[in-house]
Amino acid sequence: MTPDCASPHLRRARALARLATIALGLTVSCPTLAQDSNLGDCAANEKNTFETCTAPDDALLNAPFFALDWVPLEAVPEALRDRQCLNCGGRYIDPLAEQNTSKPPNDTDIQAHANSTRLQHDEVILTGNATAVQGYRHMRSDNVVIDREQESASLSGNVTLREPNVLLLGDRAQVYSKTGEAIIYNNEFVFHEEHLRGTADMLRRDSDGLIHIHNGNFTYCAPGENDWNVLSEDMEVDLEEGLATAHHARVELEGVPVAYIPWLRLPLDDRRRTGLLWPDFGNDSSGGLDISTPIYLNLAPNYDALYAPRFIEERGLDHQLQLRYLNPLLGEWLAGGAYLKDDSRYRDQSPDDTSTDRWLGVLKQDGLFQERWRSRVDYSKASDVDYLQDLETANISAQRTTSLLQLGSLDYLGDNWLTNLQAQQFQSLANDIDKDYESLPQLTTQYRGSGTPFALQPILLAQYSNFGAQEEVVTGQRLYGEAGVDYPMMWRFGSLKPTLKYRQLNYQLNDGEFFADNSLGGGQYFSD
Repeated sequence: MTPDCASPHLRRARALARLATIALGLTVSCPTLAQDSNLGDCAANEKNTFETCTAPDDALLNAPFFALDWVPLEAVPEALRDRQCLNCGGRYIDPLAEQNTSKPPNDTDIQAHANSTRLQHDEVILTGNATAVQGYRHMRSDNVVIDREQESASLSGNVTLREPNVLLLGDRAQVYSKTGEAIIYNNEFVFHEEHLRGTADMLRRDSDGLIHIHNGNFTYCAPGENDWNVLSEDMEVDLEEGLATAHHARVELEGVPVAYIPWLRLPLDDRRRTGLLWPDFGNDSSGGLDISTPIYLNLAPNYDALYAPRFIEERGLDHQLQLRYLNPLLGEWLAGGAYLKDDSRYRDQSPDDTSTDRWLGVLKQDGLFQERWRSRVDYSKASDVDYLQDLETANISAQRTTSLLQLGSLDYLGDNWLTNLQAQQFQSLANDIDKDYESLPQLTTQYRGSGTPFALQPILLAQYSNFGAQEEVVTGQRLYGEAGVDYPMMWRFGSLKPTLKYRQLNYQLNDGEFFADNSLGGGQYFSD
């Protein structure tokens, strides 16, 4: 289980880890040289420049090339126009998106090409549109000098480094294989999947494998737009531990600083760690200043907790807790709650005899045992009808806004029969409705046909319900049944399913003020 807490800062840190991997991971070895290589046609030269040899996906092939791989909306293929693309007026399209990443680049020889190459003592000099491919890692620059004795390489002029989902541009780079050190200067980067771009003065990997990023600047805005930016003077990235530490980070809106954080540690991968999550800030007319600081607790591999104290200026301190538990026999469980003692603003609005303590409880479960028994619990209850309107709780989802579902369900999945037993009711959150109808319990048995085409399929269903509500409305029991056959017909060009069935519905109602006969019912034939 991994908490859904990937804030923009967390995603930026993960993206910087991939940036360091491509930018500083190219192994220097003696390349295969190809003098005066023709870089024209992909069909004629399989080791052609990666800018023109894109993935085989039709949508990618139809996408034109733009700076930083940004494609305006009008030029994005229809298949790639998701919600983010529509909102942003375009998207980044990666020409290496379909590359095979199962084999590490360092296990692959480097294939190098240039307009001209020459050997000078222990140096290999590639001049003019020099390119190198090492597995799914690609490099290009105007000039490359490889020192075979020192096992180092110098790249200068229009340096471009690529991996799937990563584009890195820079002025020059140095790579030292003996020590593992590498430096890239004045770089600009793009992470296609995260819709993220940024710049850095320098990226350096030291001999211990730590990545140092100097003067980093990143944003989700499209190229040419800089509505907001996050800047960090110094960031250390530990790929082995999966952690990044940012020093002197600040957030800017339209170039104006709005927040400063002297020290910030961020995870780079999906490994769970106990620690503070990014706080939430808000301000509205229903409570004033609203600040929440979640704390994640990694208790064990199969259970964890999230505690989020929430200060609401005009109401008080709201304690929110969410617990998750996973068991192969008992399934997935989520228990959550929130408690606000003596809501000061609610006290002014409620009658004198009403408690001003506000709370919400949520219990959810999904389980499947031996592929036969399936269970589900979805239960939510609030202290009062105004709770969700006044205290919308982001860390504990109750989903409904007009009523809260309270459901328990158990299914038996037989080879030919499906049997379901459930109890269901609702807590109304409307002032003019005290209680909705409830089914306590409801038992359903249904025949599960094979669905074989061009064969008669029986239809058999029986359902018993005991429904109730307030005494002044009709309550009682209901028995419903279906019997019949259908004949599914399926062809490549379409399908048709004629159906003939009989429905029977009977009620046994409790004594009511507006009717004399407690037994109602009847049947009807249907055909489709």
